Amino acid sequence: ILGTITCKQWYQRRVRESHTFQHYFKQINLSLRKKMSAPADQNVQAVDLAQLPVPQLNQLRTQFEEEENMLTQSLAQLKGVQSRFVESQECVAKMSKKDLGKPILVPLTSSMYVPGELANTETVLVDIGTGYHVKMDIAAAKQWYQRR
Repeated sequence: ILGTITCKQWYQRRVRESHTFQHYFKQINLSLRKKMSAPADQNVQAVDLAQLPVPQLNQLRTQFEEEENMLTQSLAQLKGVQSRFVESQECVAKMSKKDLGKPILVPLTSSMYVPGELANTETVLVDIGTGYHVKMDIAAAKQWYQRR
């Protein structure tokens, strides 16, 4: 039973992370669309960088470096969540009745695993967002992943 419960928890975490990836991706897309669709003269002023004093140039450099770091971290996080989403999708696609009772390692943390046994191969719990989970058969879960 411990293996079954932790398997479900592991699967739920993977699906929840995929939802997080999609949420961040949508936010970035919306932000980029707003910036690209904003009129050119709206709060935007051309500044000759050669005319700016050194302290302002340093401030701009710091600001750009912070933005670059934030975008780099966000991209790395998005790629990680995306890979876990794809991994979860592949696991659902590969699941079959012959896997019933198959021994598995269940991750409790990122570095600790316990032995478990696959107790149900007909249904899975899918996180559909905002903490709600839906019990689906394998075919429905595959369709849900394809729509995402």
